[in-house]
Amino acid sequence: MNQPNNPLSLINPSLAPTKANAEYIGTHIGNVVAEGNADPIDTLVRLTAIKLAVDTAVDAVKPSAIAEAHKYGKDGARSMDAKVEVVEAGVKYDYSNDSVWRDLKEKIKERETFLKGVKEAFEMRVDDELVTIYPPIRTSTTTTKVTLAKGTPVIVAEYDPTVNATIIS
Repeated sequence: MNQPNNPLSLINPSLAPTKANAEYIGTHIGNVVAEGNADPIDTLVRLTAIKLAVDTAVDAVKPSAIAEAHKYGKDGARSMDAKVEVVEAGVKYDYSNDSVWRDLKEKIKERETFLKGVKEAFEMRVDDELVTIYPPIRTSTTTTKVTLAKGTPVIVAEYDPTVNATIIS
């Protein structure tokens, strides 16, 4: 679908939107930081803001893209060598209408609460059997947390028909 107002026109149109190019750009940015040629904190903050902008734009565009892609049926739409399909993802099941499941879930929560309080292994008798109770294994991932300032938008995005592009200033 060609629209006269391309909000992504500031992105180099000769750069194909492929997985390889996206990974290359990401790796390049990482290398620039690793080599000491860019401040890692400033870069992380800017990338976090860019990711928020992209995620917000994807969420805003997705309903229209789904409607458009539906027109192409099960084969999906193609654009710039990419395939866009409408799929059902993240299927979840709600078992809460089953009383046995609810009871088991409650018992698991109680057991987890009990185990979180265990600081070292000990033995206890369960149904005439000596059982060793171990504390839960705690795992975590070291990461960063970036909290962007709320701020007031100072960016203006306007379509300029003379250059057939959206200009962000």
